Amino acid sequence: MRPERRRYGEAPPDRRILVAMLWRGARRRCPRCGRRGLFERWLVLRPTCPGCGLRFRREQGFGLGGVTFTIVFTCLTFGALLLAVAAATAPEVPVVPLLAVCSVIAVVEPLVTYPSWTLVWAAVDLAMRPLGFEELAAADIELLTGEAETGRPGEPGAGGRPGPPAG
Repeated sequence: MRPERRRYGEAPPDRRILVAMLWRGARRRCPRCGRRGLFERWLVLRPTCPGCGLRFRREQGFGLGGVTFTIVFTCLTFGALLLAVAAATAPEVPVVPLLAVCSVIAVVEPLVTYPSWTLVWAAVDLAMRPLGFEELAAADIELLTGEAETGRPGEPGAGGRPGPPAG
């Protein structure tokens, strides 16, 4: 019996590659090429990587993965802090200061870690569903036409195509 053939662009899973992709994502870099500058603003991810053309939102609902990772990490941190302080100060747990600190963590931590968790999710998605021929071709076309710079036709860096006429 012949082994199953893989699709174009699909490589056998390799733990070192997966760890490298996850590490790149955690450092807010493209999981595929390692390029920086993937966010237009702190919480706004560009549609594609300016280095390799990887489309981050490969299907509807992509953003839920990064949000889920952020919520889980925040809840784990929140719970670990509550348990540690409660165990260390029992039976006289300082409830008001503990809730004040935990409230700040619950608000600040997701804002700080969301960009990294979004790219970690992109790495997980890329590892679970390697790029197919069509996606590789689309990435190359976006790089050649210049749309990967902004992700929006008609803006500077979008292949020199003019935007809609003014007025």
